[in-house]
Amino acid sequence: MTTQELPERRSPRIDLNLLPAEYLPKKRSPLVLVLVLVVVVLVCAPWPFLIMWMDVSSDNSKLEDEKTSLQNEYNVLVAKAGEASGLEKQIADANLQWESMLWDWEVLQANQRVWSEIMYDVQQLPRGALGELNTITQKDDEISIDGWFSREEFIYEYSLMLADTEHFIEDGVNIVNKQLKAGIHDFKMEAILVPPEVGE
Repeated sequence: MTTQELPERRSPRIDLNLLPAEYLPKKRSPLVLVLVLVVVVLVCAPWPFLIMWMDVSSDNSKLEDEKTSLQNEYNVLVAKAGEASGLEKQIADANLQWESMLWDWEVLQANQRVWSEIMYDVQQLPRGALGELNTITQKDDEISIDGWFSREEFIYEYSLMLADTEHFIEDGVNIVNKQLKAGIHDFKMEAILVPPEVGE
């Protein structure tokens, strides 16, 4: 007797779920799962972009605030620069006035010092001369002297004495008039002063 291999028998699946059919869970098709997955993806997909947009918007807002602050600082600096420019002009004008006042003061001091020396030297007559200075007048840088001497040579000697004082420019002492009246020699001289030396 030969052994014959028999096909394996499996026991049929027994559904032990005793619930009625209306209470049994319905089988979901794969299409429903795909649709749910697609919906979830579509709902979640905008969130990263929304988060990025919020970050960019926040950064943009900060930059706008910083730009506004910088613009305000710039406006303040521009206003201060305008004020500084006005103050610089006022300071420059004040310095010019101060320098002008100093110059005028130095010129006045120099003129006073020179004038006292000039008057002393102008009033010195030649030694042994008989004569007199009637008037001494000054106009700008020119001095006019009227007087008389008993002899004509004293007039020339007096003019040389004035030239030697160095108060007058070279060839600046001139006899403009001389005449003999009643035994005396009247004369008129004009002398041009050297400008006063004022320190820089």
